[in-house]
Amino acid sequence: MLKTPRNIIIEGVECAGKTTLIDALSRECRGWDIKYLPHKDGNQFKRYVHEYLTNEKTIFNRSHLSEVVCGSLWRGGPGMSEEETSTLNKLVGEEFVVVLVDADPEVIKQRFRERGYVEGAKIDEVEAVQKGFKNAFENVTHITCVSNDEDDLKRNVGTIAKFMRGIADGESH
Repeated sequence: MLKTPRNIIIEGVECAGKTTLIDALSRECRGWDIKYLPHKDGNQFKRYVHEYLTNEKTIFNRSHLSEVVCGSLWRGGPGMSEEETSTLNKLVGEEFVVVLVDADPEVIKQRFRERGYVEGAKIDEVEAVQKGFKNAFENVTHITCVSNDEDDLKRNVGTIAKFMRGIADGESH
């Protein structure tokens, strides 16, 4: 049996399907809190250490990895040192399930248009942001979930719910 993770991090580019996945997980696995960690200016190392250590059974929508990706793309730097990023990567690697939600660029762009998004990544920057997340996740043990349609969503919820319940593949309660 797997150990139930302390927390779960859901990351990815705007319109990849993070919030839809989080909403479905909250219905599937009751008892987990949801916390949004928006981007902020300045060094956020202490903020993330605090959030990661003081919360349990929390699904984080965004994390320090967003700071690294978005800071590098739009604010001239990752918002924390490489050593701080490495420390946070190790911290989440020990007790968290980390999920990178991704979708085909054209699907993401269509979602941008449907939602009339004016915040976050611009539609023409989707692929650069996707590449940034893939690079940031190279040093973090994670699950990648493709979220192009409802079938993908169901499959992703099933996979992550097993971790949330501490059940390994093939085992049951």
